[in-house]
Amino acid sequence: MNHLSRACMLLIVAIVFLPLLVGCGGGGGGNNTDPASMVPALCAGTITKEGSGEQNILFAAVKGAGSGVSGWVEDQNGKKIANLSYVSAANAQEATLTSADYPLAPGRYTLHYTVNTETFSVTKDLSWGAALPRFQTAPSAPTSSNRIISVGPVSVNSGTASYYLRVYSGISDFLYSESSAVPGGVLTEYLPAGGDQYRIMVVADVIENGLVVATARYLFNADSYN
Repeated sequence: MNHLSRACMLLIVAIVFLPLLVGCGGGGGGNNTDPASMVPALCAGTITKEGSGEQNILFAAVKGAGSGVSGWVEDQNGKKIANLSYVSAANAQEATLTSADYPLAPGRYTLHYTVNTETFSVTKDLSWGAALPRFQTAPSAPTSSNRIISVGPVSVNSGTASYYLRVYSGISDFLYSESSAVPGGVLTEYLPAGGDQYRIMVVADVIENGLVVATARYLFNADSYN
C-alpha cells in the first residue's frame, strides 16, 4: 500500500471513530457538580399532618444538586442543626426540621453547601407566625384511578404559590416521586407499582424571584389507594 492510500485509510478510520470517542467518557454518573445550575432554598413554613395539629418547619434544599454535594444548616449561634440528604426523586439535597425536632426560634439561619471542595452559603432571617402561607381549607382526601393519585383543587393564602404532590412510602420517609409544580387546581401523580401503602403530601411553595421563600405542607395518613 502506497503512502497516499495509507493516508486515505487513516482518514476514513478517524472520521468513523471520532464521534464515538467524543461521545464516550465525561459526565458525572448523575452527580451534578456545576454550582451555577443549583438553586438553594432556606425558608420557614408549616406542616399539618392529617388528624394532628400544625407544626412549624424549617426547610432547606439545594435543587439540582447530585449525590456528590453535601450541605448543612446552622442556627443563629453557628450550631449545626441539620445535614442535607440526597433525595433522588426531587433531584435535590434536602433537610426538614420540625418544631418537635428543634426549637425554631426567630433569627438568622445559614445554609452551607459544598460543591467540588468550594462552599457556598445562604443566610436568611426566618420567623414563624401568622404571615406564613396556610391552606385555605384542608386539602380533600386523595382519590386514585389506574394508579393515578389526585388531590384538589388546593389553594393557600398567597397568590404566588407553586403546588405539587409528593408520594412517600407508607412506612418510612422514602420519597418515591413528586409531581410537576403548577400554579393551582387539581394535582396528580402516578403511584409506584406494587401493593404498598403510601403517604401523600400536598406542597405549596411561595416563590419570589424564582426562589422558595416559604412553604406550607399537608401530609395525609398512609393508605393503599387500591
